[in-house]
Amino acid sequence: MEEREVPGQRASDGVTAARSAFVERLRYLLEHHPGGPHTPAEVAAGTGLSQSGIYALLSPRANPTVETMATLASFFGVPLGYFVDEQIAERTRAELGLLSRLKDAGAQKVALRSTAPMESASLPELLDLIGAAVEQARRLKETDGPRRPDESPTE
Repeated sequence: MEEREVPGQRASDGVTAARSAFVERLRYLLEHHPGGPHTPAEVAAGTGLSQSGIYALLSPRANPTVETMATLASFFGVPLGYFVDEQIAERTRAELGLLSRLKDAGAQKVALRSTAPMESASLPELLDLIGAAVEQARRLKETDGPRRPDESPTE
């Protein structure tokens, strides 16, 4: 099928946008991943990619192969589609945000235990809330995200 150009746009505009999106998503993972932040050196050591290669992927002229994206996706524990699909990227960021909050809640729980007395009834309630949040995140992941209020489960 022949690709048609939109008046006023060049075919290279789409390539530039895709490269920019990839770089932005990789930077997000480096800075905001629950296991991070990660340096390019850490990613290189964990993936087998070169450190200079990681830096090249962060440049505006980045042109990663599918294999490189798959390697990065595996390292960060995200779907390959995170790098190429806006909806998958948004959903993955939401999941990573939840994981970060849960990680922070776990750290806060340890800190609270060591610095302030907690009523014995409060801790099980807190753990139940965290467990419910984890279960909800798992269900959302299995169903490809939340439904709109006007959607039925069979759509």
